[in-house]
Amino acid sequence: MSASTSYRKRTPQRAWLWIVLFLFITLLASFALIRAVSPVADLAIAYFSTGDQTFTGVITDTRRIGGPGEAGESDHDARYFLFDGRALYVLSDQRTPERFVARKVRVRGSLRGNGHILDVKAIDPA
Repeated sequence: MSASTSYRKRTPQRAWLWIVLFLFITLLASFALIRAVSPVADLAIAYFSTGDQTFTGVITDTRRIGGPGEAGESDHDARYFLFDGRALYVLSDQRTPERFVARKVRVRGSLRGNGHILDVKAIDPA
């Protein structure tokens, strides 16, 4: 085998290396672009994030979720939730939401547990 023959055999292998590298960089750039513009990515980041976030929705309680005669009929037994149009979050603070029932609010806090318990830091009218 001459030197020129062995060089020709290595050239296609190097070409594959460059093709794979190009595809990998293209894939990374695509994921970055999708993440930058996708609302689904924002929801996923919010769901898995451990820091404080802001949730906008309506405060509701067990009396408005269940029908008459069900558990939670009295004010003392009321359990407060935030409904954002997609999910229902149990609020860790059960005193502050009392004055915001049936109103649209912004709740600052963080998710815990299975993602449906909201540790409340602050509640403000929206």
